[in-house]
Amino acid sequence: MYKEANYWTHLESTQGHWHPEFVRQLANQEGAETEDGRAAVITFQDGAKPSARTFSKSRELRRYIDESTLPSSPGEPACRRAFVLEGLPKAFIEVLGSSLCVPPSFFSEHWAHPGQFMSISMAHPPRQYNGGSRFSFYFPRLHWVKIGEGSSNQRDLMYIMPSSINMLLARVNLFGEFRGPFRSDEKLSCWILLLVDPPLKTSVIGVVSSQHQQVEALAVDYQSFEDGDLQSISKGAAGQDGSWYLPIPAADDKQKPQMKSMFDDIINLYPFRQNQSISNPMTITDICRQLVLSAWTARLRFMEVEIIRKQSQMSIAPSMFATSYHDWLDASWTRPWKSRDFGGLMDQIAEAWESEAWETLRDTLQTLKKKVNIMSEAYMQAASVRESIAANKQAQHVGYLTSLATLFVPMSFIAAVFSMGGDYAAGQKSFHVFWAISVPVGAMAFCAFFFGASMLKSMHTASLLLGPQIRYALNELAKIDAELKTLAKKISGQ
Repeated sequence: MYKEANYWTHLESTQGHWHPEFVRQLANQEGAETEDGRAAVITFQDGAKPSARTFSKSRELRRYIDESTLPSSPGEPACRRAFVLEGLPKAFIEVLGSSLCVPPSFFSEHWAHPGQFMSISMAHPPRQYNGGSRFSFYFPRLHWVKIGEGSSNQRDLMYIMPSSINMLLARVNLFGEFRGPFRSDEKLSCWILLLVDPPLKTSVIGVVSSQHQQVEALAVDYQSFEDGDLQSISKGAAGQDGSWYLPIPAADDKQKPQMKSMFDDIINLYPFRQNQSISNPMTITDICRQLVLSAWTARLRFMEVEIIRKQSQMSIAPSMFATSYHDWLDASWTRPWKSRDFGGLMDQIAEAWESEAWETLRDTLQTLKKKVNIMSEAYMQAASVRESIAANKQAQHVGYLTSLATLFVPMSFIAAVFSMGGDYAAGQKSFHVFWAISVPVGAMAFCAFFFGASMLKSMHTASLLLGPQIRYALNELAKIDAELKTLAKKISGQ
């Protein structure tokens, strides 16, 4: 306990200036809040698969560490350990920090998310911030949940999850307003200790309304989408199922990562990793590297969803302005991967599965770039077609106005003739003759201009149908006429 008190004093004095909110948040933790988290230790031995042990109380973790520091018995196999901490509860920080000599800045930098929470879309790519011997990976993540109704009708876009870390959540507008999942920015920090963010809890607090609302977890298939095939494609592309992890035996299929709790996923994945020598302590980071690949895979899928959305908008509705999709994609996340992004934990990619995974991601990225180029070319052609369609519609409207004007021309001409004077002028006793003449003439003009083509076509069709019958009747009449003439000659000769 004395070591832990000294560690807290050291953390408070060194981090109070650089991360005052983090120190204040730890100092305000009381009672159960200091234990709001979990810790685990993963043991590695030669010739055996890793084993994991989870601790829900700091005193259990303290007892385990104290027992581990005792001299080992002769013949006991050598082992290495990696610790995992969920959240930043004060009691666990004091135990792990004082026992493992963890720099206080490692905890404070994990709590403070770099940058601003700028948007509610999946616009930010995974990023790495720490160098040297520490590694910090910052990436967006989805939570498929349903938000309970609050006491007010106000709907929040931003929420806060009550926990020991600074976690903001936002409604994702990728699938339509207020219909998408939650999005949070989470972190994975690695030293000899892995720091992971806690999973989404059962309640959140609205940033604007300050109301507590219940959260109900949903399966991805439960989501309702209104736009048919487009949203189905988006749902499939946005799924985080195809993560980069080692194959799980069929008998243990239930141990697959659920992509809900990073802590549980790490604990479940390590027992299935291949046996490796403990001579290189950095080999324990392979699961972390798989999580990095998983985050980049999810990022690529969301970029694909955005491309599908923009392609759909371009095909079914006119765009308000032209966009250089290629530049937009290139500036968004196509940054070359560098070995220093692992913070010195690995000098180069040495395993075949990892190299193949990055090659696959790069090939997929090139495919998306080609698709964006095709979309850009199609957009220019579609814009020209839309302009032609708009011009044709305007000309058609002008034609309708012209045809409508021709309806009143005969009436105007007849009215001008009758208005010259006499009994047919306006207001005279024979003015009704104007209506008797102009209305039929106007009706004929209306039919001629609006139905003339169809009437001519009908007359032509009727002539084609009646033509043979008319010719037959004419021939019969000609025969009768010839017979009558012959009969008349005979009568005159007698």
